[in-house]
Amino acid sequence: MQVEADNIDQLLFEVLWSTPSTTPEPDREARTLRVTHPFHPWFNREFVLIGVRRAWGENRVFFLDAEGVQHCLPVPWTDAAEPDVFVVMAAGRCAFRVDDLIALACLIEGLRAALPAQCKGDSAVTVR
Repeated sequence: MQVEADNIDQLLFEVLWSTPSTTPEPDREARTLRVTHPFHPWFNREFVLIGVRRAWGENRVFFLDAEGVQHCLPVPWTDAAEPDVFVVMAAGRCAFRVDDLIALACLIEGLRAALPAQCKGDSAVTVR
């Protein structure tokens, strides 16, 4: 089947954007999500899930609070995130992932390089 060039834009619009992305599907039971980030003020609270989409350079969940106001959070801060394969396989036997330790070592090295000369080595720093 060949589609005429004039109809391609209309076809794509109808297929991809037939309903607003922030509107829950009416025939589906309301889905919820729970905030799992331990330091977030909404930790362990449940909200009505609207959807997941890419925004601000990352995947974010969009949801409604009790007053019906829309909010969004990064997916990893909620139970909508897929379980981390390493964490599942480690089953509590490993406190840190290798990638995280390497990133920490790079951060520490960068901080050391940024310190003034008087703070390097074993010298004590006078606080004023």
